[in-house]
Amino acid sequence: MAKFQSWIAMQKRTMENTAKKHTERKTTSLNLKLDRRLAAYIAAGSAAGVGLLALAQPAEAEIVYTATYTRIHDGGPNTLLDLNNDGIADFEFNHYSSSVRWLYIYGATNRNSIFQAQQGWAADLFEGILIGPKRQFGGSQLMAVSYNGITLGDWNHVQNRYLGLRFQIDGKTHYGWARITVRGNGGYDAIITGYAYETVPDRPIVSGQTTGTYSGDDDLDASASSSATDLGTLALGAALKK
Repeated sequence: MAKFQSWIAMQKRTMENTAKKHTERKTTSLNLKLDRRLAAYIAAGSAAGVGLLALAQPAEAEIVYTATYTRIHDGGPNTLLDLNNDGIADFEFNHYSSSVRWLYIYGATNRNSIFQAQQGWAADLFEGILIGPKRQFGGSQLMAVSYNGITLGDWNHVQNRYLGLRFQIDGKTHYGWARITVRGNGGYDAIITGYAYETVPDRPIVSGQTTGTYSGDDDLDASASSSATDLGTLALGAALKK
């Protein structure tokens, strides 16, 4: 067990060093499947009277939600997440399956970060958890590891849980979430099923929120943690503008 923990620490340092090398947001296209699904989503929205401009550049303060079904790659290249659909990756997922299986997420730049659980890895949030300035965020984050029957991390066999995300748009901080289902241990068969972000800088967002904007008090949810029902956060609906 001690040897395994040492290996995990070494892998985490490697991922953190990799993340630090991303000093500028890099322009890159999303994988072909995601491009096609996004195009289909935009086309459907246009048919209903919602144009591309409304999706990518909201005219007023609001939460922008994108539906998707993107499987996280096993091996390279990393799977990219572009929260605001501007063609620039904001986060990257690294998944590897062998005798050891792992899933990591890290910011595409060192200013993008992930909501941390108390244990120091990426928190798996239930719907209704507040994501904002008073949370603890970190750069490279372990999501799940599996080796010889031992598992670490919160993202082993979970359904419709949320990553809390903090990222930069034009030098300003925004908050968002990504909804993910993981069907096995160590991040095996992980699928991104949707993501959203708040267009107003520094304004919190609630995990699972897809419309309106948050107007409540950040202190209401100060004690929320991953994998634990927080009754205070479930009562946040009254603070949301629909």
